[in-house]
Amino acid sequence: MDKKRLIFVQKRLVEDIRKGTRKRDFSPFDIYQFIDQDEKEAFLEEQDNEVKTSAQDVMGLLLSAKKEIIIFAGNLSWINISRAGIKLIDVLGEMANKGVKISILCGIHLPAVENIEKIIALNKKLKNKIEIRHSFQPLRAIIIDDKVARLKEIKSPSDYENLKYKKTFIFYTIYDPIWVKWLKIVFHNYFDSGDYAEARIRELKSIQKIK
Repeated sequence: MDKKRLIFVQKRLVEDIRKGTRKRDFSPFDIYQFIDQDEKEAFLEEQDNEVKTSAQDVMGLLLSAKKEIIIFAGNLSWINISRAGIKLIDVLGEMANKGVKISILCGIHLPAVENIEKIIALNKKLKNKIEIRHSFQPLRAIIIDDKVARLKEIKSPSDYENLKYKKTFIFYTIYDPIWVKWLKIVFHNYFDSGDYAEARIRELKSIQKIK
């Protein structure tokens, strides 16, 4: 793709992403389709929930980081994933202790409080080595250093006419440094203006439940 068209396409994609606040509002395939074949790969799994997915190897992806882990998240449900007795949240702690910079963008609202408090508790033990901020946005992705971005799309049974019984998890991996850098810019456009996690959690927990 020539430079002029690349700029046009990326600008349009930013506009499309900005229109969404939920994961179903934007398909990562709209990015993936523009990547050269030798700079990408994709696969899918059908499972009841994300905790059961295995092919994405999110543990291995996180452990491959040398300098930085950037995460676009929703309600952070994926932190409950574990493999062979190893918890994903513990892997994040291990990488932070190794000096890997970790930045997380997620939707901080009532359904996500429990998961986010797990990250906050971990962060206190790490003396605030993980940065987490709030923003509702449609991307679900992990970016490792400047070398790889893994984007996730979830199709529910209701998205299909034949009503499949399991969810379909599609994982798009991008190796093109130009597109990885662009995704990092998209991330920081949200992150730099995002609300701080602890302050937002504190306000959410101040809401009184009527009995």
